[in-house]
Amino acid sequence: MQLDPGTAPPIPDTAVRVSVIIPLYNHEKYIDAALDSIFAQRVRPDEIIVIDDGSVDASAAKLRRICQEHPEIIFWSWPNQGAHHTLNAAILRATGDFVAILNSDDSYHPGRLAACLAAVKADPSIDVVATAMTFIDDQGHEVANPWYDSALGFFKQEGNLSLGLFNANFLVTTSNLFIRRSVFDTIGYFSPLRYAHDLELCLRLILGRRHIHFLDRPLLSYRLHQTNTIAENKAREDVERAAVFAFFLFRLERQEGLSETWHAWLERYITVLEQQELLKLVEDFLGLLKGRPPQADATVTGSLRMEFLGFLSQLGVDWVTPGSDDVLLTRFVEARKGVLRRQRRARRDPNFVAQLQADNKWLREQRDAWEKSARDQEGLAKSLTQALEDQARRSTQTLEDHAKQSTQALEEQAAWFAKTLEEQAVASTEALQEMRTSNSWLLEQRDAWEKSARDQEELAKSLALALEDARAGNAWLESQRLAWEQVASEQGRNIAEMNSRLQHFAESVAALESQRTERERYIAELIAERSQLLNSLSWKITKPLRDVRRRLVTRR
Repeated sequence: MQLDPGTAPPIPDTAVRVSVIIPLYNHEKYIDAALDSIFAQRVRPDEIIVIDDGSVDASAAKLRRICQEHPEIIFWSWPNQGAHHTLNAAILRATGDFVAILNSDDSYHPGRLAACLAAVKADPSIDVVATAMTFIDDQGHEVANPWYDSALGFFKQEGNLSLGLFNANFLVTTSNLFIRRSVFDTIGYFSPLRYAHDLELCLRLILGRRHIHFLDRPLLSYRLHQTNTIAENKAREDVERAAVFAFFLFRLERQEGLSETWHAWLERYITVLEQQELLKLVEDFLGLLKGRPPQADATVTGSLRMEFLGFLSQLGVDWVTPGSDDVLLTRFVEARKGVLRRQRRARRDPNFVAQLQADNKWLREQRDAWEKSARDQEGLAKSLTQALEDQARRSTQTLEDHAKQSTQALEEQAAWFAKTLEEQAVASTEALQEMRTSNSWLLEQRDAWEKSARDQEELAKSLALALEDARAGNAWLESQRLAWEQVASEQGRNIAEMNSRLQHFAESVAALESQRTERERYIAELIAERSQLLNSLSWKITKPLRDVRRRLVTRR
């Protein structure tokens, strides 16, 4: 199933980069399965970004342990700011051509990324890919979901994505979005809604005529458990959905005009809303929308998002976060009652029209203030992002310098040891072999340290880009410093051990030299004694001969 194609840039022949982003919140129990499903992809992503949104369980600690085994993961943690803000921050950090979202309690099927990439490469006009899905329980066992089967069947029968989403959000979750990164720069990012931020973004994509492609293959597992956001509060969820539907119809009417085709489709939307018992609520939202003068130059870009946020603020819907959503329904009901009271009073008291106009002016001023606040927050986000990048570059340079210095010191030590061992090797073949073995070990250690330094350098580059919290970054750098100090300490112990071995060898050589001198002295003494003995024996042997010779001479 496809929508009208937009004007997306073509996919080049070169490889398409994919960033997978994971918003993590209190899912210590499930994050392993989510990450394992990414590592098991037939086509691995180029980038994995995980942001812990202030979890109160051990999710952040577990991620730090996982990052030790998988340094390619970009991870940071911050105080809780809501799902929409966490998603937007991860998208701003992503460098891929496409962004794939995976909530920390869901799992990808092994072929999901490969299938999505194949779709966008086959049709370069595709901006978004979504797929069918399966459902799993708390233990990871697949379970049936008749609601989903019915919702998906309705979409397949109608063949219209927006009508299918009005009937039921059969896309279910942000985990089902594989979306072109550049789309967010034109359509805008996730709105500050707690329950319907994924639905609102999809309808905004439709208004922007972006090409959404649906793959009718189950390539995602959505986990059903007691802490699912969709199970929190049905009433507040209905309020957000009604506001989103009203805004979509309001914008669609301005785009399409009051044509027969528009009225025919409007009847279909009305039928679906009646079945969900949301029609009255949507009509109330539409009434408030149409009471404001339309912006003639509004486009489906950042200003469209600002208009929507201004509309929500007019209704009293504050920036929705986990800490403020409890008052959402109450504020809306009070705002609605106030509008009705002013309408009844205006009918009874003509003088109240002026007051009503003043109230409307105040509402417009409030809307403008909200829009300015939103722009200021976006500017602050950009400033923080720039500061994070600057800090990351400085941290990376520091680690690179430290790694180069450590590598140079190891090389100098290895060269000194090699020269010393070669000089001592002349004295003994056994010592030479031992020294060669030691030299080889030192070279292996040097290569291992150089590889470790390169790995640490790559890890530093990846982590430094993700550091937004200065204290977390400083703690990480401190741990690296302690690790280098521990390495230096271990190398010092190795040097001391080698010096001890050299001293022992020198003592052995000295002992051998002493023994050689002693033996030479002993041999000299033995030779002298033997010379004296030979002289004595020679005298005793030659004396009788001389006597006989004298007697013979005398007789003659």
